[in-house]
Amino acid sequence: MKFLNSVSATVGLAVVADSVVPVQGLLPQEMINFIASLYSFSVVPPLPPQPFTQAGIPFIFQNGRYTVDGEIKRIIQLTSVTNGDLVTGVTSDDAEIIMLNYIEQLNKGLGFRYNLADLKFRYVSNVTVQFDQLKEKRSLYAKIEDIIQSSIPTDSRKFQLKRLTFGEGDFVQVMLPDADKFDRVDFVIEHRNSTPDGEYVFFSIAPLKTSEHVALLEKIEQLLVT
Repeated sequence: MKFLNSVSATVGLAVVADSVVPVQGLLPQEMINFIASLYSFSVVPPLPPQPFTQAGIPFIFQNGRYTVDGEIKRIIQLTSVTNGDLVTGVTSDDAEIIMLNYIEQLNKGLGFRYNLADLKFRYVSNVTVQFDQLKEKRSLYAKIEDIIQSSIPTDSRKFQLKRLTFGEGDFVQVMLPDADKFDRVDFVIEHRNSTPDGEYVFFSIAPLKTSEHVALLEKIEQLLVT
């Protein structure tokens, strides 16, 4: 298997808001300005009409950056919700570094109390890979494709593996703005759009760190060609 690209990765932190927000209170605009300036976001959320602790709507920041040791970490999105925070970067390692800095800065700059909370991170990653061995060997799924193709005769349609999905219950939105639920997404392996016929390039999403996700895909490819 060839790893092609890490599309994005999100780190989620679920907390009880009352246990971490500043004791002295916080104006919504104060927090928006602080975060926007901290990471130079080009997209910032509008000011909600309700007080911060009663808003109940996510603050969504997009297109920012964090520089650490001379290296720029790209922030695709940062979301502050009533039950936690979500940071989306290029890889889960990047997103975790940004998240740790984010909660440290909120503690120092705005009087948040994340240092008193039990912090447990959750992960979702999106990667693109090429299954070289599926192309080189006759796999189980290639045989299934042949059976379907021969059973449904058509001159203009080709039946190929498009998507494998594993999960539980109803579909969960990939970027659900809920720190308690965002990592309950299905594990999906999906044929990448606009990929030439015969090329096994797949997009995959999983509730895992980027490195763990890639390692699991390698194991799956081995099973498919065994």
